[in-house]
Amino acid sequence: MLPRCCGPIRLRRLIDLVAAPYLHDVGDPWVYEQLRAVRDRHDLILFAGAGLSAQARNQDGQRPPLWRPCIEQMLAWCETEGLIASSHGDEIRELLALGFLPEAAQEIEDAVKPVSVGALQRCLAEVLLYDSAETSLAHRRAARAGFRAFITTNYDDLLETAYVRTQRKVLPKYYEDTLDNVLDSWRSRQPFILKMHGDVSRPGLLVLGNRSYERAIHTNGAFSRVVETLIGASSILFVGYGAGDPNLEGLLTRGALFDGRSKRHWLLAPAASMPALRAKRLWADKGINVVTYKGSHVHVERFFQRLGAPVTSPATLRIPAALVI
Repeated sequence: MLPRCCGPIRLRRLIDLVAAPYLHDVGDPWVYEQLRAVRDRHDLILFAGAGLSAQARNQDGQRPPLWRPCIEQMLAWCETEGLIASSHGDEIRELLALGFLPEAAQEIEDAVKPVSVGALQRCLAEVLLYDSAETSLAHRRAARAGFRAFITTNYDDLLETAYVRTQRKVLPKYYEDTLDNVLDSWRSRQPFILKMHGDVSRPGLLVLGNRSYERAIHTNGAFSRVVETLIGASSILFVGYGAGDPNLEGLLTRGALFDGRSKRHWLLAPAASMPALRAKRLWADKGINVVTYKGSHVHVERFFQRLGAPVTSPATLRIPAALVI
C-alpha cells in the first residue's frame, strides 16, 4: 500500500525522475513547484534569447527572425546597400552553410561597423522589425512572472516595453559600459535588465561575433565579474535558446555554470531540438535542468502564465537526495 503522501501519480513522477532526472515535460506540475520556490526566494533570473523575440510580430504578421535567418537577412541588406561585395557575401554564406554563425556575424560586423555604425544600426533595426514589432503575450507574461532580474542577448527592447506596460514602471537597463549600480540593484532586489550584447539604441556596443563577445566578456573585467556574480548567486532560466545556439554555448562556458552538483539552472526548449543525451549532458556537466515542449510555441506563453500563477501549496513529493535541485 502506498503512503498517503505518495499516491499513484506522484509515485510515477518519482519513477520518471529516477529514470531521467535531467529531462522534464512542460506540463509537469513539479517543474513549476521548483521554479516558483526559487522565484519566491527572489533568486530566479530570466535569460532571454532570440526565440523569445520571435514570439512578437508586427501588424503585417511578420516576426523578428531567429539568429541564423537574422544573419542571412543582415547580409542581404548589406549587399543591397553596397556595404558588402557579392564575392565577400558568397564567402559569408559558405560560413553559414557550414554552421559557423559567430564567424559569419563577425565578418558582417567587421565589414560594416568601421564604415558606419549608423548603417549597422539601420540594418539591425530593419531586420529585427525594431520599429514595428509589438510585444507578444509571452513577453507580457514573462514581465509579470516575478523574475528578480532579466538578462538578454537580444538587440530589441521588447522585454523592457512589456515590463512598462504590465508593471507601470520603467525597467532599468544596464550595458557593458554602465555597470556601476547593477549589483546594488541586485542586492536591493530591484528588477533590471542587463543587455549582454547591447541593443539597437546603442549601436556602438553591439556584439555580433566571437571577437566582440570576447572583448565584452573577457577584456572588460567589471562586466565579467557582474555576469559571474549574477549567474553564480542565482538560478537562471534560459528561454529562447536552441540546443546548439552559439550564444548559449558561450554562456555555458562561464565558470559559475559548471557547478554540476547544484542542478539549479533551467532551460526551456523545443523537444525537437533537444535530444535526450544532450539534456543528460547539460544536467550532469553544467547543472541545467531541461524542460521541453512539443509543437507550437504557444507553450512558451502558457509556461510563463503558469509560472506566474500564485502558489497553492501542493503536497511536494519527497525526492531522493541525489535528485534534489
